Amino acid sequence: MQQGFMPIPQEEYVESYRYSPIHVELEGPDPPTHEEILTQGYLSNIRSATDQEKGGGYDSYLACQRAMLDAVCGLFYVPDTFGGGSSKNQT
Repeated sequence: MQQGFMPIPQEEYVESYRYSPIHVELEGPDPPTHEEILTQGYLSNIRSATDQEKGGGYDSYLACQRAMLDAVCGLFYVPDTFGGGSSKNQT
């Protein structure tokens, strides 16, 4: 005898998402904090965001933060004597 119903689907266990913060090795000094960028005049060197850009979630702070990160990243980089890059990255 044929039944008209499909079997009940079994629930599959899926591990929940767990946030883990990103750790970036800059090989340079720490960039200014959010508060320092806002209070110490860093934003005077970045053009203001337009209303359209702000509507899309962009802010001038983001451009300044990226520029500061690019400026300090790699300042303390010292290649090893074998030419293979930073000694931290060697296996």
